[in-house]
Amino acid sequence: MISPELLKMADEVTQGNASPLDTYIDLKEIEKTLKDCLESVKEQAITEAGDYPEKSFERKGAKVTKTMSRSFWDYKGVEEWNKQKKALKSIEESSQAAYKAAEKGQDLVEEGTVVQAAKYTPGGETITITLPK
Repeated sequence: MISPELLKMADEVTQGNASPLDTYIDLKEIEKTLKDCLESVKEQAITEAGDYPEKSFERKGAKVTKTMSRSFWDYKGVEEWNKQKKALKSIEESSQAAYKAAEKGQDLVEEGTVVQAAKYTPGGETITITLPK
């Protein structure tokens, strides 16, 4: 299996023997390849799992559970939904503006009413790796 090699790569970084950024890029390449491989065999694996009558079974020490993928509703063609979504977007924009005003010690007032500020949680620093095609 490839797992020990991957763990060794991370360990080399931890021990200061390899560049964290270079290793991260290498692991992102492996991740992309792995995702492509998983996607290429997924439908066949689902078909093979269908040969088992049980909802859950064990195979190669792993528990395999058959489930239906998530269903979803599409409201884009519902006029009232679109109208309400637009109204919600307006409320969100006002609450964001109220937050920015509160940072300056001010209230945002719309139509004689103080707009309640949204809660803001800043994101953490991250990096994005774009691999060559």
